[in-house]
Amino acid sequence: MGPAGEWPSHERANFGGTFAVEKSVIENWLEIEAGLTMLGTTGHTELSGDIIFKKPFRISPTFEFMIGVGPSISRTLNGEDQSTTVSAAFTLDFMFWPSPNVGWFLEPTWTVNPRNGQQSFAASVGLLVGIRQR
Repeated sequence: MGPAGEWPSHERANFGGTFAVEKSVIENWLEIEAGLTMLGTTGHTELSGDIIFKKPFRISPTFEFMIGVGPSISRTLNGEDQSTTVSAAFTLDFMFWPSPNVGWFLEPTWTVNPRNGQQSFAASVGLLVGIRQR
């Protein structure tokens, strides 16, 4: 969870917050992240969700890197253009764990809408809370 920003190629920057959960499906090979982001700017508010399939790389006991791809759907909730778009999202995820269950992350994301070619760059940073299963 944390703040997020998006810089579309054709509009003003949007800022808001993000929340996601992640589950390791195949240890050291596949993690799945489901997230929601609410962004706003002058004139409209956008809610988006994505499911990202990630390949983790543990660089050290306190640093983890992931690369991911998946679908993203966003809906403009108010303003002139209230529409829904589906895009492909490509992410890099940098996670820092100074303690075993609490850390922070930086996640840049690039999205491309295959229908109209619109692209945007987004970034989020925030708190990580690990829940270890026994």
